[in-house]
Amino acid sequence: MIRLSEIAAICGGTLRGPDAEINEEAFIDSRAAVPNGLFCAFRGERADGHEHVAAALAAGAGGALVDTPDAVGDAAPLVIVPNVQDAMGLLAARHVERLRSGLTVIGVTGSVGKTTTKDLIGAVLPDPTVATRSSLNNEIGLPLTALRATPATRYLVLEMGADKIGDIRYLTSLVAPDIAVVLAVARAHLGVFGGIEHVARAKSEIITGLRPGGTAVLNADDPRVAAMAPLAPGPVVRFGREPRDGDDDVTVAASDIALDALGKATFTLRTPSGSARVHLGLVGEHHVNNALAAAAVATAVGVPCEEVAR
Repeated sequence: MIRLSEIAAICGGTLRGPDAEINEEAFIDSRAAVPNGLFCAFRGERADGHEHVAAALAAGAGGALVDTPDAVGDAAPLVIVPNVQDAMGLLAARHVERLRSGLTVIGVTGSVGKTTTKDLIGAVLPDPTVATRSSLNNEIGLPLTALRATPATRYLVLEMGADKIGDIRYLTSLVAPDIAVVLAVARAHLGVFGGIEHVARAKSEIITGLRPGGTAVLNADDPRVAAMAPLAPGPVVRFGREPRDGDDDVTVAASDIALDALGKATFTLRTPSGSARVHLGLVGEHHVNNALAAAAVATAVGVPCEEVAR
């Protein structure tokens, strides 16, 4: 729980109305109110949250975060800030910092596979986990996810997307990962970035944004991803398929890959703690790499191979 006056102090804002104690979880859709949560009046391309402040408060919000108070009439309680998006980032950063002693933050990026891998990571981790919902992986989605973490949360899994160089750098400046996963550098959205090397640079920001001593989890089968290893401030966990050439070894590997009649993959998973046969419920061989990335994260936090395979 947090008081509205404390939110105002964190965000450089002012409080209008009673100083209530509210739930730290935030939301931006007045139709899906979090009981006693914080409604953030985000202004998007097609809708302005300020138009829905009254509805959000009536639906049970404990307060609203706004940057245009004249647009909301006499609604209260409000925390009035210079910019709602910036304030959400500040709140998320402070919230995670308070939880850091018992929390491991895992960031996931890549041109393809982010959402599936994020979901697989959430499935293999053994303790209470909060993960990005759907693909809310930008400067709005990350704070919304981070603010859902509680003192009981042990793992916070954050999908991080980018439309341009600097986007992931901003996200990691809010919540620096303890473990950062890079899945692939591909030609998706190539026109936005202006070249494949710019895509690689944008994705590498999750590695340079790691906390000191943080672990990089890299796809050894993608040369542009593998080349990010020198940027890591701590251990590097490489994942990939076997057999491999020469001394190109990996920490977590898949071999003996087969597809059943429905196109679902099975493979032998090898990690430093042993090996086990894995049966994926997802259709498509490409999910083997996503599963390997999840297994590599589990390995990095000490989950035994047999438990990962289940």
